[in-house]
Amino acid sequence: MQKTGCRCVGAATLVSALLLSVAGARAQNATNHTFAEIVPSDGKATCTVPQVTFDGWFPNGVSVNGAVTPADSVDFSDDPNCDFYIWSERMFLWLTSPAPASYGFAAATRIFESKTFFDVSERDPNTGLRSLIGHPSGPSNVWLPPQAFGEVLKTQTGSFVYYARQVNDVFAYFRALVPDNPKPVFPTTQSELTAIENFAQAQAAVTFADPEALAIEVKSAWVKASTLSNAGSYITTTATIAKYFKVPFFDIWGRDGSETVLMAMIGMHVVGSTKGHPEMIWATFEHLDNAPNATFTYRDASNNVNTVAPENPTQPGWLLCGSGADSTVLGNFNIMNTNYIHPSIFATNDSGNPSDTMRMKAWGGASDFSPNPISPLNSSTSSNTEIISINNSIHGKMEAQATGDVRNNYFMVGASWTAFGQSPTDPFKNSFTLDGNGIILDNQVGTSKLANTTMETYEQGDDTTWASGGQTCMDCHTDSPKAPQSGVTVSHVFTELPQVAPPLPLHPVPSLSVTLLTALGAGLLGAGVFSLSRHRKLGFDRP
Repeated sequence: MQKTGCRCVGAATLVSALLLSVAGARAQNATNHTFAEIVPSDGKATCTVPQVTFDGWFPNGVSVNGAVTPADSVDFSDDPNCDFYIWSERMFLWLTSPAPASYGFAAATRIFESKTFFDVSERDPNTGLRSLIGHPSGPSNVWLPPQAFGEVLKTQTGSFVYYARQVNDVFAYFRALVPDNPKPVFPTTQSELTAIENFAQAQAAVTFADPEALAIEVKSAWVKASTLSNAGSYITTTATIAKYFKVPFFDIWGRDGSETVLMAMIGMHVVGSTKGHPEMIWATFEHLDNAPNATFTYRDASNNVNTVAPENPTQPGWLLCGSGADSTVLGNFNIMNTNYIHPSIFATNDSGNPSDTMRMKAWGGASDFSPNPISPLNSSTSSNTEIISINNSIHGKMEAQATGDVRNNYFMVGASWTAFGQSPTDPFKNSFTLDGNGIILDNQVGTSKLANTTMETYEQGDDTTWASGGQTCMDCHTDSPKAPQSGVTVSHVFTELPQVAPPLPLHPVPSLSVTLLTALGAGLLGAGVFSLSRHRKLGFDRP
């Protein structure tokens, strides 16, 4: 908002200016699209959080920007599907909570930016390995724009979308503790957690702030806050990002060093191990203003099946979809216009202009098949209803008790995991199929066609159906060979981190040789503290 150049104003002018200031502040903090536009408010309540349970998440009482404690992943009840969705919602609220003073930063810093988390670097161009970077005063890594396969997403307001990765202290010290071979699995039990805690305490005098969260991995999508008219409706942070300039006469954006700017979060993957699930739960969240949903069905409170047509993209205010997009032609959406080839960005279509994005599988399930064993055959209606229900349950309580909390402007798209914690195979499609070794060949359950429009924009398939294709979280985050307990190769971060002690200012680790680290880890592995498989696979190549 521009300030007036007048030194003296009349009473009427002053009142008008004050009213404009208030209106401007509201616009800055308001979303362009209401929660009910994305999440139907009349959905059947098939997955809810009791009020007393919800209140217990807030140790100091439910309030705007109130701190939330993490779910106890060691004592996870493992009752599909709702318990997985409740875990996901609570972990998102925890990660995005203001960090208490005990976390080392001012209250404006959120948990995932605090000193208990580590930034994950981009790959070293020579070794292909990543490293962990401490948080001396917030995010400290340089953020880059490519998605998993090099695609670059640009908003309608002209910002490239940038990506950040973090892991928590349990994840980091677990990586420092265990050798690559034999292949370990992520911690899921108290004995496994205790081994990591003892290692961190003995070698670095570190006590974990929230050990019961177990191993946590976060990936988030961000845009320049300066390109938003309502930046106050987003979770924001100051970060260093790659800076680009448009090359004259060419549809190319060249790298021009880095810049430190205010960034606004538009999406987040929340990934974590729990009791019974070393493959981790993979949940994803988006901001309300990102993109319209494609057609989906759900059950209302009277048990009627309702069909929701695509939200009207011609309505202004979608960050990732232009107002001129025709929602009746799905082929117009999710077309990649820019691609990343280190270190520059190149136009691949339409001179690199912003493309139109739509959420094809609105709640993580193909429209013509059941995405999990709990839902009826050949339908994602019940699965959609569960996700809509948990969103309404959490949002309703937050709005009633913490109106104005910026976290209310985000919703959960879905969450996926595997049946019985097995190595991921194919997404569930109406029924299970077994191989000769007891491995379920279609064990991705929950919302088994899950994607985030900010991170898997171009991997959603061409429409709402199964046959249209699309990659899911666990299609890429897989594990080989397949085993009754999934190994750590589901995490690209883990497999690309060398086994060295995390170099964090808050976590000063004495110099330890890899030989000693391997010996310590192998001793625990040999004692049966961590479950194993015999092979290791690096997984898909990722930027």
